[in-house]
Amino acid sequence: MVRSRDRTPSPPRRRWGRASRTSLPASPPPSPPSPAASSESSSPERNEQVQAAGQQQHISSLLLNHVPMDRNALRAQMQNTLELYQITISQTTDRMMDIIRRSTSERNYQLFLSQLPPVQGAAPENTRRSVTCRVCYSRAACMLLLPCRHICACKSCEVILTHCPICDSTKANAVEVGFI
Repeated sequence: MVRSRDRTPSPPRRRWGRASRTSLPASPPPSPPSPAASSESSSPERNEQVQAAGQQQHISSLLLNHVPMDRNALRAQMQNTLELYQITISQTTDRMMDIIRRSTSERNYQLFLSQLPPVQGAAPENTRRSVTCRVCYSRAACMLLLPCRHICACKSCEVILTHCPICDSTKANAVEVGFI
């Protein structure tokens, strides 16, 4: 058989093995969502969490796609992610310690109140509920809490209140009132 030289050349054969490492472009890390996207994104810790998640996703995509990356750049990227996690853990720990301190101080205050001797001449069962202090239940209420306008605490107990004991609204101010 004689082969003819007039044949048109066939296109080059494509290799179906592993993709060339240089063919995949390195994609930049995804940008965090815009601040207008949600009301929570305005907090600094939320932004840090979004940034950390974006960096983690970028590192994962680089490793999964086998895109070559300079070792120093990868090490720096991982160090930044680690620092963001450490900051987030530190802030969470601080918040938890704050909650523990507040609950401990409330318990100590309740213990202090339980150890106080009762005021003579004004037992809770002999006074009207509407004029008895709602915190210690031993003195007459004479403080008007604002903005809710409840008269529900004595002068001593009003100092420690941050919320109204009746409606739980935040106390902005208090005014002493006198009954005629």
